[in-house]
Amino acid sequence: MPGADSVEGLKTLLQQDPPGYVVYDRWAWKYMPELKSLLDPAASPRWLRAVYSHPSIVVYRVEMGQAK
Repeated sequence: MPGADSVEGLKTLLQQDPPGYVVYDRWAWKYMPELKSLLDPAASPRWLRAVYSHPSIVVYRVEMGQAK
C-alpha cells in the first residue's frame, strides 16, 4: 500500500499487479491514516471483499474483476 493516498489511489496501484489479498491492520492505520475507511468492511469498495475482520485488522480479497 505504500504510495496510496486514498482508496482510489490504492485501486490504481493494485491494478498494475493485483495481489490476492490486502491486509489493513493497526500498523497500516498508523502509517496510512488516509485509508482508515478500510477498517470498516461494510464501507469497503466493491473490488475489496472482506474475508476476515477483527477490530484491529481486516483481510480483504482483491477482486479487480469486480472493480468499477
